[in-house]
Amino acid sequence: MDGLSSQLQAALYALHSHETSAQAESNAWLNEFLQSDESWNACIRLYENDTTSSIRSMCVSLLTRKVRMDWSGGWLTEQERAAKREQCKVMYLSQIGSASPDRLLIRQLVLLQVLCIETEEHVRDLVQHAVEALSHSTMCYAGVEILLTIPNEFRESSRRVHGKLLPVLKSYTQMVLDAVDRQLLPSGGDDMLHRMSEVIRAWVELPSIPGGLPETDIIEFSRRHQNIFRFLVSECFDKGSEPAYGALVACFKGTCPEDHADEAMPLFNGII
Repeated sequence: MDGLSSQLQAALYALHSHETSAQAESNAWLNEFLQSDESWNACIRLYENDTTSSIRSMCVSLLTRKVRMDWSGGWLTEQERAAKREQCKVMYLSQIGSASPDRLLIRQLVLLQVLCIETEEHVRDLVQHAVEALSHSTMCYAGVEILLTIPNEFRESSRRVHGKLLPVLKSYTQMVLDAVDRQLLPSGGDDMLHRMSEVIRAWVELPSIPGGLPETDIIEFSRRHQNIFRFLVSECFDKGSEPAYGALVACFKGTCPEDHADEAMPLFNGII
């Protein structure tokens, strides 16, 4: 590694020390480091050369801060952003393709990729990749993380480009829910099942942005997505899952006008 990457490595290790003064010095150095143009490549080089999970995680966190700082301010050219976006993609693909993928690192790399989205093609490619990943046992976790992170990050993002792309993202809602409906796996473990419930809720709630789902009532929605409904009801009433309850409420609120509620309840009770 070069000198700056070595300095970065030392600063990150100092954060784990028990000396308050060393931690304070490290934080001060890192804040100044992130202002430099060389900080991006130094983080990439350290990520590639130090395989310690905690160091890699901190490198990705720094890259995420760098994207939030630099990309919204327009400091980078389109070519520079494209090159950095490709680096983030390579890091993500390398991690999900490794023999023992680190789930925390995947979650961080997913967020980093989502923050780099700038065009309709970027939305399409990442959503399609996530949908395809759901059908592969070794990549399902990554697919779930992408499908959860994109809608949540876009709604909360202060970047104008993400706001403009919300209608594009919303246009994939039906495709995403159909894919989730096909791939719901009750044996996926509690954490995965909770995340899947959160994915369903995030996409069902997208219609709160002007536009809406094609389904106009809960009956039509539940007929198209029978597995989703049965999954949510089972998780909610059999296991007391709060994420499933939130998703179930979102399904009703998002597709069922108040004057249709009485009509929908027999179907709901039948599923239970």
